[in-house]
Amino acid sequence: MAKKHKADSDSLFETAGERKNSGKADGASKRKKRKKRSRGIGALVVFLILITAAAVIVRVYLFDTVKLTSGAMSPAYLRDDVILVSKRFDSAAISRGDTVYAYFQAGNCRLVRRVAGVPGDYVDAREDGKYLLYTDDREAQAEIFLGAAAKLDGGVIPPDAWLLLSDDMSVDSDGRTLGLVRTADIGGIPSGVIWPINRIRISDKGE
Repeated sequence: MAKKHKADSDSLFETAGERKNSGKADGASKRKKRKKRSRGIGALVVFLILITAAAVIVRVYLFDTVKLTSGAMSPAYLRDDVILVSKRFDSAAISRGDTVYAYFQAGNCRLVRRVAGVPGDYVDAREDGKYLLYTDDREAQAEIFLGAAAKLDGGVIPPDAWLLLSDDMSVDSDGRTLGLVRTADIGGIPSGVIWPINRIRISDKGE
């Protein structure tokens, strides 16, 4: 009987020890899981930080997106089009007919408009209004009626200045009422439409 009691006692001690070891194993397993989860969260945070930084760099230095709030550039660009604007461009390569995204100081606004007048062109003030006089691609004299164009002075467009107009001339929120734009105020060149889906396209120099 004594031997049996001792065996039972040893069995009880072994069971307690096994439970203790099992508890240690469970604790170690939980700690490993917590460390693994922490590493996963840390990796996700780092990934999100990198993605955010990349997006900021792209937005600040390379591209911007602009949603058009009017049909001033119809039919090339329509109201509610979201366009991609490239901030990396050669200002020396800007020419008549290009579309640009520019800041108009007089109206404290940024708009997408087309280059109509370049340095050296002439704004002629007549009795019925003002006209932009320029030499076209065929070396012929051409003119564009500008109406009253209250913000435009007559005379030669100076160096480093541009006359930007709406494609839809009935929308006069452009150089006619907001004045000339300096090269430094040209913020980018539209590179295409990225929304809506049925309007997605890539264009060259905003054409």
